[in-house]
Amino acid sequence: MKSATEGQNRTLSFIPGNNFLGIIAKDYEKFSSEDAFEIFHSGNVRFGDAHPAFIQNNKIIRTHKIPASFYYPKSKTIYDKCYVHHFYDRSKDKENDGHPQQLKQARDGFFAFLENGNAIEMPIIKYFSQKSAFDSIERRSADEMMYGFESIANGTIFVFEIELDNASLADKITNSIIGIKHLGKSKSAEYGYVEIEKCNFQDYNQEIINTNEIAIVYADSRLIFIDKDSLLPTFIPTAKDLGFQDNDSEIDWELSQIRTFKYSPWNSKRNTRDAERAGIEKGSVFIVKSKAPISGSRYIGYYRNEGFGKVIYNPSFLTQVKENGVSVFNFQKENTSHEESITTCNSLLFQYLHRKKEEDDCNKRIFEEVNRFIEKNKKIFKGTTFASQWGKIRSIAQQNSSESKIIDELFDKVKIEKLSKTKTKEAEIRTKPDAYLTHGIAASKWKKFGRKEIFRQFIVDISSKIGSRYVQRAVVNLASEMAKICK
Repeated sequence: MKSATEGQNRTLSFIPGNNFLGIIAKDYEKFSSEDAFEIFHSGNVRFGDAHPAFIQNNKIIRTHKIPASFYYPKSKTIYDKCYVHHFYDRSKDKENDGHPQQLKQARDGFFAFLENGNAIEMPIIKYFSQKSAFDSIERRSADEMMYGFESIANGTIFVFEIELDNASLADKITNSIIGIKHLGKSKSAEYGYVEIEKCNFQDYNQEIINTNEIAIVYADSRLIFIDKDSLLPTFIPTAKDLGFQDNDSEIDWELSQIRTFKYSPWNSKRNTRDAERAGIEKGSVFIVKSKAPISGSRYIGYYRNEGFGKVIYNPSFLTQVKENGVSVFNFQKENTSHEESITTCNSLLFQYLHRKKEEDDCNKRIFEEVNRFIEKNKKIFKGTTFASQWGKIRSIAQQNSSESKIIDELFDKVKIEKLSKTKTKEAEIRTKPDAYLTHGIAASKWKKFGRKEIFRQFIVDISSKIGSRYVQRAVVNLASEMAKICK
């Protein structure tokens, strides 16, 4: 969660691993000196970044930041077509009427790459809250003290891993990190309340060994490298920095897609910022010319204990392509609805918001149905006489809330007439149409061109598509609009 101040601020869509290191660090004094050194200073314990979780068939799958090598046509989206940059040849692209397309880099989003060839995006819901500091003397909001917070929605599920070189520390670390914890900004107020529990999840495990003397290195986390000569952070690592030990390996910078970052971490213990860090952003892709076979994943670079440095070698989503670099994966949006969690929530506020949203959606559908009726039938309702009749229909609908009563008053209502007995005939009782559109002056006009049946079908459609309790609202809205058109 990020506070809104002057200048550019960006809310992360993942939880950096140093947050979990900080949670463990609160129990620093509870560990023995040997264990404390092993956990916090040796680099043998690595707290990975927490990525959004994709849940399918009771399986929890860790998502991955979309690779910087993914491109898509500028007028389309990645769900239409995705090109893998290092396999794409612009000279062979004839998709734009025989000319190359203009491609755009995909930069945002976390995807679950499934074994069935689907890549499902897991959306991150964020909220923004505008707040003001409080003037305790004047007992009101302080002047010129407005600020805001952008935050990740509660209920969002993230998964992360803690990698250990010494398995004997597993229980001690697990006991320290499991439970209700706080992380992020404004922990003393309304933000940062999380529950951490142990679970089994599926991470990316499709290993492919490079065969064409080209290895692909995907940055699954942010990477920080230090130049050995200047001892300063560098954006230009060597092939050895990426894990290739042979002297012949070298990075192909023309095919690589790199994004960078800079930030100064805040140290709450010292109440100040640490030295600025600069590195390679998560999702970046290196193309390395190498004959040495390499696969799997590992940690490289510096600050590994904080989650920096995790890379995946030759992942299938960057190695398996169709003609001219088209990705083999079918990109889709995650289709899980959040309405179920809202409707089952006991909060009165959530229940109210859900009903409000339902009302707004139904109103939108009513407007669409009314506009469709007007566009299709306005020609057969021309004339000033119809304006007054639509006004009467509106009045009838306003006075009757139920669908059955409206239909009765407009179409089905009858009155009973009793004929007197004569010398030749016995007394008899008969019914006579008494609904507004079935008797009097309106009857003949509404019968012509099937106007009455068309209008009745509109009411039936509203009841079946949207609901009977919305019939009154739809008829009032339609009558109001038709009266204007007829004039």
